[in-house]
Amino acid sequence: MKIPHRFTQSLRFKLVASSVLIQIVFVTLLVAHTINLVEDNLIKQSETRLLELDRLFNASLNAPMVQQDIETLQEILDESVRKDGLNYFVLFDRGGQLIAKAGEAAEYKNNVSIHESLASSIHSGKDILHSHVNINVVGIQYGQLHYGISIKSLVQIKSALIQDSLLIAIIGIIFSGLALFLTGMWLTRYLTNLAEVSQEFAAGNLCARVNDKSNDEIGYLAEAFNYMAESLDTRIKDLNDSQKAQNELLVISQQEKARLTSLLEVMTRGILFETLDEKIAYYNPAFVKMWDLHASSNVIGRAVFEVQENIKAILKTEVAKNALLSKNDAVDGGKGVEFELINGAMVIQRNYPVFDDEKNILGTLWIYEDVTVERQTAEQLSMIF
Repeated sequence: MKIPHRFTQSLRFKLVASSVLIQIVFVTLLVAHTINLVEDNLIKQSETRLLELDRLFNASLNAPMVQQDIETLQEILDESVRKDGLNYFVLFDRGGQLIAKAGEAAEYKNNVSIHESLASSIHSGKDILHSHVNINVVGIQYGQLHYGISIKSLVQIKSALIQDSLLIAIIGIIFSGLALFLTGMWLTRYLTNLAEVSQEFAAGNLCARVNDKSNDEIGYLAEAFNYMAESLDTRIKDLNDSQKAQNELLVISQQEKARLTSLLEVMTRGILFETLDEKIAYYNPAFVKMWDLHASSNVIGRAVFEVQENIKAILKTEVAKNALLSKNDAVDGGKGVEFELINGAMVIQRNYPVFDDEKNILGTLWIYEDVTVERQTAEQLSMIF
């Protein structure tokens, strides 16, 4: 790699200049974010105060408004004006008629639609915030109070905050940029070799190593890079070996699954596996045939009780319907629970909990055996003997 003759074209200059530029951007963003946070805090505090004023106005004016006591309403407004920066009051009845006012009401201009947000007023640099509150009693509106509140102090605080923050930002950017520039120039003395090796490593040459043996920070970085490269190379080899072993296990697992599926599908006993959340995870063709279900209907993932309701239609007795898929009927010596179907067939139900290698229960295995022939043979033998 040829080092450029002009300083402004060198990697050192680009790296340091980029770092300084990033520093400027981050400091600017940080200052802007700080200004926004402080301004939002001032606005939230002021909005809380406005809500308190609205409640106070509603509480103090609702009784005189109901009684139409204009004199008392005027006294309340006269006493309240100029307190806590309140500029004026204009009070209307429910019909929109002016009934009382106080303070510099000319600022209001008799515009009943004025209702500005605090944030927009501060951003626009206004001195007066125009707002209003409904005077309600038991949910009924008796009038509306429009008022103006001075926000000049908030505007001044915002202006001073911006000026101070900008001054701090400029000073911080100058000193931090200068320090970062000098530090970066010193640290990048031997960065060329590290950059070249990094490019080779990124291109796929995992054997690339840094030859810098200096004892400064770049030397430590080179040593760390070499250690990282060795570790990464080893882990990639281990990962490849592990992936190969997993692929082999996957093939074996798929083969075992195919054998098990084939075995379950040719069994004459009906098989149903129920998960812990009482949903169907597996069933074999014998189960579908035994309970006269539609072979094309896939019930995997459906709730057990849905299939249970379909099966109940072909059971002969209510006792059998209640015992169907009921874990309360535990296996008694392997005999299970016997059902009689409406077509005369006899089916035995057995259920077994299924556990994993750590003895955690995975669900329930239901086995159904058609014993119609055995029962008929037993009856015929009993009649003979």
